[in-house]
Amino acid sequence: MTPEEALNYVSALCNKAEYCRSEIAEKLRKKGLSGAETTEVLRILQAQRLVDDRRYAMAYARQKFRNQYWGRRKIEIELRRKRISTEIISEALSQISGRDYAAALRTVMAKKARTFADPTDRAARTAIARYAIARGFEPSLVFDAL
Repeated sequence: MTPEEALNYVSALCNKAEYCRSEIAEKLRKKGLSGAETTEVLRILQAQRLVDDRRYAMAYARQKFRNQYWGRRKIEIELRRKRISTEIISEALSQISGRDYAAALRTVMAKKARTFADPTDRAARTAIARYAIARGFEPSLVFDAL
């Protein structure tokens, strides 16, 4: 694939959905582009504002929190895995209000509690806590909510 073909390919992708730099770089690598060609294609995409890690991180955090009830820790881990900078991750996580976060934690815990006959049982409470922590909520907040 030539760099021009690659640019057309990823431009079409970026017009359909948000992607971060690392995702586009991986797609280009799989298509056989060299590192220098990938860098140039990414530079063009950024100049055209088709790829923007800040916009991606904001949308990703919002979507994962609102639709899938992920906690801040899980969102942060996934954004780091996508090689988003720490300051952008902090900015994306700061858009989640404390009130909404506490409500989401209660929702996640209540959903898991419904799977137990006696959710006040020690084993059930442990399972509920593990579930919420696995969803990315901070252990201190989870244990306070129990």
